[in-house]
Amino acid sequence: MDTSETYVKMCEKAEEIQEDWKPTVGDYICIKSGEKFVDNMLATVRIIAPPVYIIDSAVKLKQSNEYIKSRHWLIPRQDQLQEMIHYNPHDSLILFLKWYTFAYQQYPKILSSMEQLWLAFLLAEKYGKHWNGSDWVLQE
Repeated sequence: MDTSETYVKMCEKAEEIQEDWKPTVGDYICIKSGEKFVDNMLATVRIIAPPVYIIDSAVKLKQSNEYIKSRHWLIPRQDQLQEMIHYNPHDSLILFLKWYTFAYQQYPKILSSMEQLWLAFLLAEKYGKHWNGSDWVLQE
């Protein structure tokens, strides 16, 4: 699981992903600046690598989705990113390889993990955006 500063920043800036997020046990989360992690009365979390945490268990997680989302953002795992594509696995892989071979080759080699690559593919495929090293921008 990528917990690098780059990937955390990419996830934070991926507003489309954050809007659709429904917090669940097993999600990797990052605390928004100036916030504290989720109240132990709602869910328990365990530190993975600062500032990334994982939701270990939930007492009232369903009732607290908006509370959690207001203070944290999702750091999606590769399997979660692949599910967000909404294609069958075979088609997703073919589209990913085409994107990687053609579209990604136009951009500097700034992505260094499979999570970063799949997040970039997801944002390109669904929202027409690419990562410029500091933010998601619309593709020209």
